[in-house]
Amino acid sequence: MSLVLHAPADFLPTNEFQPQLQQTLQALNLLGEAAHYQGREIFYPGTAFDRLLTFLGCAPCIETQMPEVGQSDTNFYYLELFCDTTQLHFLGGEKVRDPHCQHCRSAVAANALLQQWSISQETGIYTCPNCQQAYRPWTLNWRKCAGFSRAALIVHGVFEGEARPSDALLDSLNTVSAQRWKYFYQLSQ
Repeated sequence: MSLVLHAPADFLPTNEFQPQLQQTLQALNLLGEAAHYQGREIFYPGTAFDRLLTFLGCAPCIETQMPEVGQSDTNFYYLELFCDTTQLHFLGGEKVRDPHCQHCRSAVAANALLQQWSISQETGIYTCPNCQQAYRPWTLNWRKCAGFSRAALIVHGVFEGEARPSDALLDSLNTVSAQRWKYFYQLSQ
């Protein structure tokens, strides 16, 4: 499970964007020390982690040690930056709720939509099988479980609805990209 904050689908990051994003998040003290985990560069939570993310209910037990191989990483929060200057990505998790057509409100099978989108990414157009209305998949309401982007901040270890970004964090992301960021929860099986 993860909380994913992402730039809009039409945001086109430059090669300099990821270092700028990293510097901004380090200046906010959201990102702590860099490390490698499961073959990826990650960041430990910084000193402002629990101020820039609003945890609902109980205070989080933030594990500061990387779990041993084969050990559960349930309480291990870590952050990852994602940036691709060339291609738009679907950032949903293993489990995605079906969005609804904007025109006829019928449920759109997420798997069929994503399969069609992967074939026709150049146009990015999906046609509703019920009403034949054409639209771009990222314009649908994915009900806080998926998004499309070229740039994202992923906070691993956050369960659905457990935490949300503070206004200060969203404002900083909006400023560094000059775009309005959104967030959702990557759901797993």
